[in-house]
Amino acid sequence: MADINAASASYADVNTACNAAVNGDRVLVPAGSATWTSSLDTSISGKYIQLIGAGVGQTVITDGIVRTSGFPRMISWTTIAGGLSRLSGFTINGGAQVDGFNKGIVYITGVSHQWRMDHCSITPTLTSGVQFDGDLRGVIDHNTFTIDQAFGLYVFHNSWENVGGYGDNSFASASTIGTADALIFEDNTFTNNQTVTFFQYAVDGWGGGRVVYRY
Repeated sequence: MADINAASASYADVNTACNAAVNGDRVLVPAGSATWTSSLDTSISGKYIQLIGAGVGQTVITDGIVRTSGFPRMISWTTIAGGLSRLSGFTINGGAQVDGFNKGIVYITGVSHQWRMDHCSITPTLTSGVQFDGDLRGVIDHNTFTIDQAFGLYVFHNSWENVGGYGDNSFASASTIGTADALIFEDNTFTNNQTVTFFQYAVDGWGGGRVVYRY
């Protein structure tokens, strides 16, 4: 495992550091604020790496993506099996563009069963905060979600056990309650600012999502 230090919190520097990282590496992003207008996607997808900011309120990223039909997301990560994939230590703020398709600021998919997202602050504004799908499993802990509009989390398991789509295989498979075969959300805080009277809540999902919410 090696530590790859991004020169700054800018998209260009973080993308360069992620491109340089290989499986097992940590990409460390220093304190600073930046607005990203491109999607962090190809440099992190297909790897198990850790993307770690300097901490909440220290490394602050704002969504500046211009979307068409909800795409692209600011962070889009297709995970793989074999090791820990992790997102930690960021403040992530929504942008000013309405996303009627509600695709999210951060999108995590793939087949990792060692996913972790921790110690982040997410403020979705005009789209959902974080969307999960695929055959993803792991722990999302010690995050804060301040919900100005839309919702904090969107959870799907549309290709459970890496089979099919639409959550069909999840619905057809036996229950896994009481095991680690889920996305487990624990010790997170959700605050609803009640800026609108509808379409504003902590969590939603379908497509066979298997989730645990606790603490």
